[in-house]
Amino acid sequence: MLVISNRVALVYDLMEPLRPKVEQLVLQFLQKCVFSPKDFLLLENGACRLHPQLAKIVSQITVAEETVNQVIFNAVIKLETL
Repeated sequence: MLVISNRVALVYDLMEPLRPKVEQLVLQFLQKCVFSPKDFLLLENGACRLHPQLAKIVSQITVAEETVNQVIFNAVIKLETL
């Protein structure tokens, strides 16, 4: 992992516990949907990206039982009590 600052490293550390749930939700979404070429953008450098509207939908489905902000807040509070 590229560490630009301690703050960046902390953000990556805080999101790791959420990764399995987010991946599960995204995979469930992918299994239920049929995509078309219009759902993706092919950039000049060859990179393939989600269309902004689809990206917004994907980001919204990744909010699980607790919001990401609540999970991060709880983790920060736990770190402060150590």
